[in-house]
Amino acid sequence: MKFYRPLVFLITCLILTSCGLLGGEDEEKLKELLPPENELIPLEVGNYWVYDQWYLDPGLADTVREEVLHARNIIVDNTKIRTFGTYRFHYQDRPREDALITLKANGPDGYYSLGYHTPVDSLYNLEEGLYYKYPATVGDNWEKTTVLYDSRNEEMTLGSTRTIELVDTGRTLETPAGVFGNCYVYMHNDFADASTVGHFFYIKPEIGIIGVDSKVSDGVDTILVGQKRLLEYHIIN
Repeated sequence: MKFYRPLVFLITCLILTSCGLLGGEDEEKLKELLPPENELIPLEVGNYWVYDQWYLDPGLADTVREEVLHARNIIVDNTKIRTFGTYRFHYQDRPREDALITLKANGPDGYYSLGYHTPVDSLYNLEEGLYYKYPATVGDNWEKTTVLYDSRNEEMTLGSTRTIELVDTGRTLETPAGVFGNCYVYMHNDFADASTVGHFFYIKPEIGIIGVDSKVSDGVDTILVGQKRLLEYHIIN
């Protein structure tokens, strides 16, 4: 029996390699999502952004921290991707071990939000995973399909699709973390088809999201119903 065990192991490895499960020639045929030289939102383990935010009621403001926790190599749609797991949590807390991690990546077309990863499941979407196109021209628009997570059943599915548009590339925004010029502004509505809430994301290239304004418009008046502003950040060069 001792003689047969290494022989069986060797045969198994050869089979797996020929199927591309352990790399080999099949892996060389894969495309690779290569990050650009200048990233819109820089992704590196240890980067974080702290925000003061409220929605619907300014009196219920909260402080949250979004941090890049780890890096992970995945294969999606025949493409090798170096992804970074991010998590948003209350400023005084730390993520749980079973936290729902969002995998992000930078590619030549911009910033991707690919989907979620937990210790027991994962689901990624590259084809319509582009969140913020960069570089881009004012008026450019594209579609982003969400990945949904049902915490009760611990299941992930593809959700609805939203249209995202670049509406400005030269906005200046003052925040507690400083004044940022030449910001890109991306706009999209809520995922609900009938929603009238528009979300405006202010992003300073190579720094990240510095603010968000959520507004409702009835065609005459525009009402601010939510806001987020950058308090502090840390970017590893």
